[in-house]
Amino acid sequence: MLKLLLRILLHTLTILVVIVAGLFTVARVGSLFAPNYVDNLNQRFTEEGLEFSELNVRWRGINPVVEIGGLTGSNFDIEDITAELDILASFWRNTYVFRTIQIGHVSVVVSQESACTIDFPDGEGSFRIGDLIRHTDNIDLSFSSTLECGSSKFEHEGFFRTIRKNKVYRLHAMVNELGDCEHCSISLLYEATTSGFWRREEERILNVQAHDFVLPTRLLGWDFLKESFVNAQILMNGTSESAALVGNIEIQPKHESSVLEGLHLDLSFKLQSMGVVGRIDASLLDHNQNVVSRLEHTVQQDRESNYVHGWSHDIPIDTVDEFLNIFGVSDHLMQEWMDGLAPSGILSIVQWVQDESGIRYRVLVDELFVNQYANVPSLTMDSAVIAGRGAMAYTESTAQQINLEEVNFLSAPMSLAAIDFLSVAMWQRDYVGWSIFGQWEPTANANPIDFNIDVGKRTASEQRWFRFALASPSLSTTELHPYLSSILPAEAFDWFEQSVAQGQFEEAGLQFVLNSDATNQNQTSLEITALVKNAEVVFLEDWPEVVQGTGRLWLTRDGLTIEVSSAYTHGNHIEKGTIFLPLSEPRLDLDFTADMTFLLLQSYLAESPLTDLLPIDPLEFDGSGAIDLDASIKIPLLEEREDLWDVNLELVLADVLLDIKPANIQLDDMYGTVGYQYPDVITSSQLTAKYHDDPVSLTMSTRKGESDSNEVVFAFELNTSVSAVANLTGDWLPSIASGSTHVSGEIVFPTTNDSPATVDIHTDLVGVALSLPKPYHKIADQNRPMQVQMRLDDPMIVDVTMDEVKVRSAVASDGTIRGSVGLSVPPPQLSNSTRDWVVAGTVDELVFETDQKGEMALPEGLDIQFVDLHIHKLVRARFQLHDLIMNGTFGGASSALTVTAEEGNASLSREQGQDWQLSVERLRFWHSAFDTPDDTPMDPTIFLQLPKIDVSIQELYMFTDTGEAEEFGSWAFELDTTEQEVLLRNIQANIRGVTLDTQDRDGIVWDTEKNETRFNGVISGANLLHVLPKFDVVAEIESEDFTVNSELVWPGSPFDVNPLMLSGRIHGDANNGTLLEIDAGQGILRLLSMFNIAPIIQRMDFDPSAMFAKGYSFDRILFDVTLDNSNVVIQEPIHIKGRSSEVLFTGNANLTDESVMMDVVVRLPISTNLKWYVALITGNPTAFLGTLIGSRIFRPQLNQLASAKYRVEGSFETPEIELIGIFDDDLTGNPIEDDTIIEE
Repeated sequence: MLKLLLRILLHTLTILVVIVAGLFTVARVGSLFAPNYVDNLNQRFTEEGLEFSELNVRWRGINPVVEIGGLTGSNFDIEDITAELDILASFWRNTYVFRTIQIGHVSVVVSQESACTIDFPDGEGSFRIGDLIRHTDNIDLSFSSTLECGSSKFEHEGFFRTIRKNKVYRLHAMVNELGDCEHCSISLLYEATTSGFWRREEERILNVQAHDFVLPTRLLGWDFLKESFVNAQILMNGTSESAALVGNIEIQPKHESSVLEGLHLDLSFKLQSMGVVGRIDASLLDHNQNVVSRLEHTVQQDRESNYVHGWSHDIPIDTVDEFLNIFGVSDHLMQEWMDGLAPSGILSIVQWVQDESGIRYRVLVDELFVNQYANVPSLTMDSAVIAGRGAMAYTESTAQQINLEEVNFLSAPMSLAAIDFLSVAMWQRDYVGWSIFGQWEPTANANPIDFNIDVGKRTASEQRWFRFALASPSLSTTELHPYLSSILPAEAFDWFEQSVAQGQFEEAGLQFVLNSDATNQNQTSLEITALVKNAEVVFLEDWPEVVQGTGRLWLTRDGLTIEVSSAYTHGNHIEKGTIFLPLSEPRLDLDFTADMTFLLLQSYLAESPLTDLLPIDPLEFDGSGAIDLDASIKIPLLEEREDLWDVNLELVLADVLLDIKPANIQLDDMYGTVGYQYPDVITSSQLTAKYHDDPVSLTMSTRKGESDSNEVVFAFELNTSVSAVANLTGDWLPSIASGSTHVSGEIVFPTTNDSPATVDIHTDLVGVALSLPKPYHKIADQNRPMQVQMRLDDPMIVDVTMDEVKVRSAVASDGTIRGSVGLSVPPPQLSNSTRDWVVAGTVDELVFETDQKGEMALPEGLDIQFVDLHIHKLVRARFQLHDLIMNGTFGGASSALTVTAEEGNASLSREQGQDWQLSVERLRFWHSAFDTPDDTPMDPTIFLQLPKIDVSIQELYMFTDTGEAEEFGSWAFELDTTEQEVLLRNIQANIRGVTLDTQDRDGIVWDTEKNETRFNGVISGANLLHVLPKFDVVAEIESEDFTVNSELVWPGSPFDVNPLMLSGRIHGDANNGTLLEIDAGQGILRLLSMFNIAPIIQRMDFDPSAMFAKGYSFDRILFDVTLDNSNVVIQEPIHIKGRSSEVLFTGNANLTDESVMMDVVVRLPISTNLKWYVALITGNPTAFLGTLIGSRIFRPQLNQLASAKYRVEGSFETPEIELIGIFDDDLTGNPIEDDTIIEE
């Protein structure tokens, strides 16, 4: 009680002194250095949560005197404060020393019902309470207080005064309890008298008295004890060296009736310079004042260390029970537990020590026994030690054997005998608790198992709890089964027993918790925990096994949880995951994150029941690369509970190669996130990938389809090239297209198994050029929308729409393609054809742009049926066909194609294993179609692509610009090709009476690499008089027959024949004919008129009118001519043999500038008539030869001429003719510019 009184008084003084001392210090500094020190002081109090009024500072000498009218805090109010600080003494003692402190009144009001505590300033630092009181000469204050705690209210008033005068220091304090009891008070009187100068001595007297003063136990933290009355008389007398203190204290619990039971304390202490030592004799009295228990307690204080040590011996635990029966609150938890546990034993040693950190205690208990109560097992031990500090205590066993009854809820066959044990007890104002820790070995070969029992209650909420826990360093799967079988439902336990095949459970633990509230509503919880190593788990029968599993297992009332930190399943590494088996319904929850590859994930999905749940078949895809899987799956344990299925997957793709096999599309370098939610919801982030090095942007989602069923959609966009798309279509595509364009589309997978996937592609083809005939030709910048729809069935159906072109194809699983093409009409039905492709429709104009060389190649293996394909106009450069209709088959094992047009009719056929046969009944072309300019040579590609063909043309006509038809007869030849040559062999042609034959010769060879044509063949016929006019050539010669052997070369195609560009050799003969007289003005034909000397040779009478009228007859003409573009070189003389004369000539002729340089030899019979000879040599030879050549003045004298040699030089129109010799037929010195000899 003395301590409580001093605590109230001293803490009150602490508040005042701290405030006043701080106030004086601030005021002093402010008055010296700043005029606004009052404002600074006000700010300082505000920061401390204080308010003051009527501040005044005055000086008494060098000492400041502070006067404050009022000071208010959170729970106190102080009036009329006056304090004088002794400046010199403060500096000398290095602390605050006041001369006087006067306080008119202090009022303290504390209302803290929940905590029932009072927080006072600590009074440390520069304001120590003891020093403050000792060093202040005069203190005078009065106070009143009101304290509330729960239903209790305590009101007090009192005073505190000190005075130092004439070496006498006196302290007097009193507290009176207000209320019904007027005499209930506690008082303290202390007086010390100092004497001596060199050796100072001090006599001290202390008198403390208490009269029925109420002890507020709840404020002291002892809410389990009743409020009690204290009566006390304590006296002390002595000096500073030694003193004696005696007294007695009686404490009685507060009752409505006057009951005399309580506690009587006799105090006897000696105070010496080294400390205090004494004894307290305690007697516990019942209501009859009979002593029911005695206790002797020794106390010792070391003044140097300021430690207080107390101890007792051999205290029965029953004494504690008796004390609680007298002073304890009957319905308090402490009383309840003491009654329930009914502990017994001997407290052989009780010790406590108080120091600056608080109170520490240690109790040695012998023969301890605790009854079973509130699920706390009964406990028996020979010896135990209880130690603690403050409101916490712990107990440890010092015995070898401890008997602990098995907890009744645990059905596992384990014994809790022979355990090592430790317990901890705690009590606070609103809490009491007790914990027991132990360890035992269930069997001889088992690992030790730790256990823990925790019991407690919170008085404010009336919450109670009991916890029981087990822990083992290691358990096997089979050792864990007995605990689970009594806790788990049948379905859950069956799953654990069958699915967790093996594993080691380390740091295993079991915890049972029982909670109750103020209404005695009980709640229980159970938890089993363990670290799992090397576990093997099968989720269900059809799932891949999980091996090398490590993690943590715990079981609660909610369910069984296995937290996986690492495991492997089907080659995949599970980085972390959770397996949860709820106890409320038969299902298994899986949550895990796995580091996978594409192939391992695909294999895992295919071999687990997930493949039946996914909306798409994972086996329809191939790929590789890294995938991080985040999965959340709920699996029903009973077949009839399929409604419990729930699957959520998230796949993070990193550098993944994805091959969409149904669409034959391969994507590389795929990055992004794909999510799946059962039953058929798929989402994704913006995925990125590459298609043949072209960046692709795509997303995955689900939507409602046409049949109101969900479908999975791959939506994509990319800029791609024709060469990349050719991997899907074949190598023929780059031959008709080039460039790159933007493509968008969707790949759609219906979630129903009976519907195939589809692909829908859209593009405007901007950036792509199409090397096709008009109207299908397209330049790169032109916009031409195209849509491709693919039905990924077997066979795969592909629909292509571009303008008036519609294509439908079917691609079988073996790669076989069948299809139909509709030009301005829907594609025809494939079922009516035995061919792979059917083409039908109408084209207004089909124009092949140029004759330039290209790389277009017909796709191999074409097997086409044409059904009334009508092309109104087909244009290939200068070739044109009109109203062309195609029917029949082309390609495959055999072909039979018929074509009708205004220009003619033809059929193309081939039997299996045979060459192609092209039969043309009638063919009509325009001459202009073959008049190709030099800068635009004919494109040979179309010919080089052709196979070997046997061609026959019954009637060939050419139309002139005026519309006149020219007949070119009938033709038959073999058309063949090599890598760079077009070959026409075995040509048999009959053209207006002329026969063209290349049997056993090369025929016509078109070298497309050099772009030149070679011809090697024989041209023959009958009478040139009838043949030449058919070719618009004036007949100057009549013959029985003629033969021309040709070995010619000219630039360009076979159709590009130009007489001025021919090179090579022509040789042959003509038999039994006549060189007719012709008009000398006919250009090159004038050259032949020189040899019109028939009258001279055939008739000897030299009748010129008869001779020149009928021309010159010959038996044979032999010729061998070399052509070098426009140069005609006659190196081997042309020999014209008549019946009695001969003409030979050699030289050059240029067909471009129509110039000539030749030597001509004429051989005639010998005659005796010399007049002609004389005239020849005496007259004008030039005029004579001119007359001879002009066929006007040859006379009979020429019969006498043996031979004559002439030189002809000049233009075809006006050649100059010179007789350069007679009787001279030598042509070895002929005037040719080239010395090349052409052998006959």
